[in-house]
Amino acid sequence: MINVGNPIIFINASDIGLCGDENTLEIDKLDILENIRCVGGVKMGLGKDINDMKNRPATPKISFLNEPIDYLTSS
Repeated sequence: MINVGNPIIFINASDIGLCGDENTLEIDKLDILENIRCVGGVKMGLGKDINDMKNRPATPKISFLNEPIDYLTSS
Protein backbone atom coordinates (compact mmCIF):
# COMPACT_ATOMS: atom_id res chain seq x y z
CA MET A 1 0.00 0.00 0.00
CA ILE A 2 1.17 3.49 -0.80
CA ASN A 3 -0.50 6.70 0.39
CA VAL A 4 0.98 9.45 -1.79
CA GLY A 5 -1.36 11.96 -3.44
CA ASN A 6 -3.78 9.25 -4.51
CA PRO A 7 -3.77 6.31 -2.12
CA ILE A 8 -3.20 3.09 -4.10
CA ILE A 9 -3.23 -0.59 -3.19
CA PHE A 10 -0.95 -2.68 -5.40
CA ILE A 11 -2.02 -6.31 -5.84
CA ASN A 12 -0.18 -9.16 -7.52
CA ALA A 13 -2.70 -10.13 -10.19
CA SER A 14 -1.97 -13.84 -9.76
CA ASP A 15 -2.82 -13.64 -6.04
CA ILE A 16 -6.47 -13.06 -6.94
CA GLY A 17 -6.60 -15.31 -9.99
CA LEU A 18 -5.91 -12.72 -12.68
CA CYS A 19 -3.35 -12.97 -15.47
CA GLY A 20 -3.26 -9.35 -16.64
CA ASP A 21 -5.29 -9.44 -19.84
CA GLU A 22 -8.75 -9.25 -18.28
CA ASN A 23 -11.19 -6.65 -19.53
CA THR A 24 -13.02 -4.18 -17.31
CA LEU A 25 -16.19 -6.27 -17.16
CA GLU A 26 -14.26 -9.27 -15.86
CA ILE A 27 -12.51 -7.18 -13.22
CA ASP A 28 -15.74 -5.47 -12.10
CA LYS A 29 -17.20 -8.90 -11.22
CA LEU A 30 -14.51 -9.55 -8.59
CA ASP A 31 -16.12 -8.87 -5.20
CA ILE A 32 -12.79 -9.46 -3.47
CA LEU A 33 -11.47 -6.16 -4.85
CA GLU A 34 -14.00 -4.09 -2.91
CA ASN A 35 -13.10 -6.00 0.26
CA ILE A 36 -9.39 -5.43 -0.32
CA ARG A 37 -10.02 -1.74 -1.06
CA CYS A 38 -12.08 -1.25 2.12
CA VAL A 39 -9.65 -3.08 4.42
CA GLY A 40 -6.72 -1.25 2.86
CA GLY A 41 -8.49 2.08 3.31
CA VAL A 42 -9.00 1.40 7.01
CA LYS A 43 -5.33 0.44 7.38
CA MET A 44 -4.36 3.69 5.61
CA GLY A 45 -6.53 5.68 8.03
CA LEU A 46 -8.99 6.79 5.34
CA GLY A 47 -11.98 5.44 7.26
CA LYS A 48 -12.76 4.14 10.73
CA ASP A 49 -14.11 0.76 9.56
CA ILE A 50 -15.13 -1.22 6.47
CA ASN A 51 -18.67 0.22 6.45
CA ASP A 52 -17.21 3.71 6.55
CA MET A 53 -15.03 2.87 3.54
CA LYS A 54 -18.06 1.67 1.53
CA ASN A 55 -19.24 5.31 1.62
CA ARG A 56 -15.91 6.39 0.13
CA PRO A 57 -15.78 4.47 -3.17
CA ALA A 58 -13.16 6.59 -4.94
CA THR A 59 -10.13 5.84 -2.75
CA PRO A 60 -7.92 4.01 -2.32
CA LYS A 61 -7.38 3.01 -5.94
CA ILE A 62 -6.50 -0.57 -6.92
CA SER A 63 -3.57 -1.37 -9.20
CA PHE A 64 -2.57 -4.81 -10.51
CA LEU A 65 0.99 -5.98 -10.99
CA ASN A 66 1.99 -8.94 -13.13
CA GLU A 67 4.75 -10.31 -15.32
CA PRO A 68 4.71 -8.77 -18.83
CA ILE A 69 2.48 -10.60 -21.34
CA ASP A 70 1.46 -10.09 -24.96
CA TYR A 71 -1.97 -8.57 -25.45
CA LEU A 72 -4.27 -6.96 -28.01
CA THR A 73 -5.44 -3.41 -27.51
CA SER A 74 -9.15 -2.62 -27.58
CA SER A 75 -8.64 -0.60 -30.75
